[in-house]
Amino acid sequence: MIHLYILNNSNTMEEANVRAATTIGNLIELGCTKFVHEPMDKIMQILKMLIQIVLCIVIIVVIPCMTIIFVICYFAFIFMNEKFNTYKSLIRILKSVAGNEKSNFMNYGYWDKPCMTLEDANKRLCKMVFTKGDLKNANNILDVGCGYGEQDFYWADKTNARIEGIDIDETSIRSAQITSKQYADRGDKRKNMKFETGNACMLDRKNATYDRVVSLESAFHYPCRENFFKEAHRVLKKGGKLVMADILYNDRTSVNIFNTINRNAFSEMFNIPTVNKIGVNEYTTQLENIGFSVNVTDISSKTFKPYYKYFFEHVTCPDNFGLPSPIFNILRFASQIYINNLCGGTNGFTYVLTVCKKI
Repeated sequence: MIHLYILNNSNTMEEANVRAATTIGNLIELGCTKFVHEPMDKIMQILKMLIQIVLCIVIIVVIPCMTIIFVICYFAFIFMNEKFNTYKSLIRILKSVAGNEKSNFMNYGYWDKPCMTLEDANKRLCKMVFTKGDLKNANNILDVGCGYGEQDFYWADKTNARIEGIDIDETSIRSAQITSKQYADRGDKRKNMKFETGNACMLDRKNATYDRVVSLESAFHYPCRENFFKEAHRVLKKGGKLVMADILYNDRTSVNIFNTINRNAFSEMFNIPTVNKIGVNEYTTQLENIGFSVNVTDISSKTFKPYYKYFFEHVTCPDNFGLPSPIFNILRFASQIYINNLCGGTNGFTYVLTVCKKI
């Protein structure tokens, strides 16, 4: 009897334990459902709703706006490429930038200080080239792709070297010659320089004539930049320096699709030959193979981004632009959004300051 009692009591305890375990399990499941599953379901519903809202915004707002910006920028590119594809026409745009009306600089400039104007930045770039290239201690300087010679007149105040400038554009050279004569007539003999038309890839100069050859933001235009390197090496004296502010393809960081489109448009508009579409490594190798020791400094962060920011904020519609001022402002606004926002203020290029010593 005692044995049966113990057995029955044991069975009762086991049933009680099972019921207790079941109850606890039910409570846990209820708690999970109440405090975990239901909130998670609600969170997922909210997330799905947010995703749907975002997709609606993208479809209704972003895509149409992006399409409009692309269309406007494409129209701007076609118009600019047709109407402003020469130095003479491009300088009109640059002279329409507030504070730049009397400047003949046609460069991005070097923006290393606050509250700079475009002319200030261009003079800073000239100073960088002057300092890095040690133009102060030069005797004979050849500026290849000199444009209107604005940088040469700037350097003439800081060195006693004989400066000569050549450019393939006759209009630019005639303007530089007139300015030089005006300085000479006022008695400033240092700025009475020799400017003439010439081909950067076939320099009409004797071997070992100069101790500095300078190219300020022009070498990337040349039909074959490497041929210019060879010519510069030929006309330089031993130990002489080739000094360039140059534009290369960005091959060191990722370039998004907007920058890729912008880079292709820039290359088309400014006639960058395919052979010149190279990055820093290949660029450096070309110079070293010719016989230079090479130092390349990337100054992109102080050129493209601050330039575009300043340009779009201060440019006004030029006279005889060919389109009404309101249309110009629409083009300016769309281009500003595209370059400064979608492209991050860059254009898929790398801006370098290069000093090459002839070995």
